[in-house]
Amino acid sequence: MFLRIDDKLLRFGILFLLWIGSSCQQEEDIPHNEVKNWALKFGVDLWEFGKQVTKMSEIQRKYHEVEANVVKRDGLVLVREMAMEVKNMMDFKMNAVMRLVESAEQAAVSMPKEGNVSPKYYASHRLNNFVSDGKSSIGAQEMFLTVNRHFDHLAVNISLSAVLLPSGVKDNERDVAAGIQWSEYLDLLFVNNYESDPTLSWQYYGSTTGFLRRFPGI
Repeated sequence: MFLRIDDKLLRFGILFLLWIGSSCQQEEDIPHNEVKNWALKFGVDLWEFGKQVTKMSEIQRKYHEVEANVVKRDGLVLVREMAMEVKNMMDFKMNAVMRLVESAEQAAVSMPKEGNVSPKYYASHRLNNFVSDGKSSIGAQEMFLTVNRHFDHLAVNISLSAVLLPSGVKDNERDVAAGIQWSEYLDLLFVNNYESDPTLSWQYYGSTTGFLRRFPGI
């Protein structure tokens, strides 16, 4: 592709210089050889510039180092193979979502409908909050976090999830508390999904009561 672009630029340069030569011929007779030399110099300069920009020599060297070969492929077959790979990838991710749905339904059904509920969970807005002297602030929770480049280089915990509560949603309301309590069982599935497919990004469970459980914990 780069060679075609450089070849077109070379031809354009030659035609441009020839046009200049023909337009100036009325006032001054420029020798044909001189115009030809201009065009050749212009073409060589373009070629060298193209080699520097595209790093063609470096690419060729790397191909020789790995002993790469150019193989002719059927374009239609290649597209079909790529389409199948994309389909398999999407099916794998859909299966991960369906496993979460099924597990959430089972956990919700098994949750007792009556009685007090006091869930123990990690709240995102309380994680690792410290005051100026380095001590934990009141109500803060500690969670071990490590920087993970797969999750936008953020510090996360790939073994636990954390709950986000918007303003106006209280965890002492029974429906909210019950949802937080039974949804903690999704952590095992979150971890299993991520271990089975490390390309997975954030996993969520959103409740109709208003809270959101997010994995990994952050």
